[in-house]
Amino acid sequence: MKQNMHQSAKLLLRGILAVLLFLPVTLGAQTVIDNLMAARQWDLADAYYKAGQRFAKLGDQNRGDAFMAEAKKIYPGYKPGSAGPSLPAAAPVLPPPVAPLKSVPVLSSVVDQNLQGEKIVRIQFSRLLSGYLGSDPSVLTSVLADQVIMTGKGGQPMTLTQAQAVAQAQDFLQKNPVQAASPDDLFKMGTLQITAVPNTVGPSYLLSIQTNPTVSGGLSTVPFWAPSQTYLFTRVGDVWKLAGVSVL
Repeated sequence: MKQNMHQSAKLLLRGILAVLLFLPVTLGAQTVIDNLMAARQWDLADAYYKAGQRFAKLGDQNRGDAFMAEAKKIYPGYKPGSAGPSLPAAAPVLPPPVAPLKSVPVLSSVVDQNLQGEKIVRIQFSRLLSGYLGSDPSVLTSVLADQVIMTGKGGQPMTLTQAQAVAQAQDFLQKNPVQAASPDDLFKMGTLQITAVPNTVGPSYLLSIQTNPTVSGGLSTVPFWAPSQTYLFTRVGDVWKLAGVSVL
């Protein structure tokens, strides 16, 4: 019974902790994206608190207290049993860039647009992690572009269709069941950086991050798993998709 409860706590973290990578980006005004991020933060805090309760019931009071205290840090206004912020009715969409007139200063609007783009990329990366941690191919599919360019350790790029990428992911998950319980088990989350890509056909962002050297579950054998990874997200229609992965 005790082992089952530990497994339940781990599954709770695996399924919900990856919903949000809460690395705040400040905007001057509240936006739809801000509301979405706030709702995700509340979900994450609620997951931490419930996991803490489970650990306490298992007799690990110190770990339980630590998780419940962390919930209050993630979302300062969190109250157990209360309803979280409402999610927007539709996913936010970053409007296409408008070519600036040379006679009109547009620095502030460009900065705001880039900040909103960063937030959306964070959300999509968190969905990618959620799909892996939850072993859910449908979530992975929703994040991938029709074609994904993979550049592995050998440096030779390889273009995969969405179907090929998902098939490889499914095969890997079957052979290597997920052992990670949270994003921190996979990556050094404090190293995550996002930069806008200049001179592209449409809006694109690069997300770079360092992997956790102690990662388990067979990931070290994956060609594109290396100490440093870069993910290319680009807008496809009205949604943002992962279009490339490269390693250093």
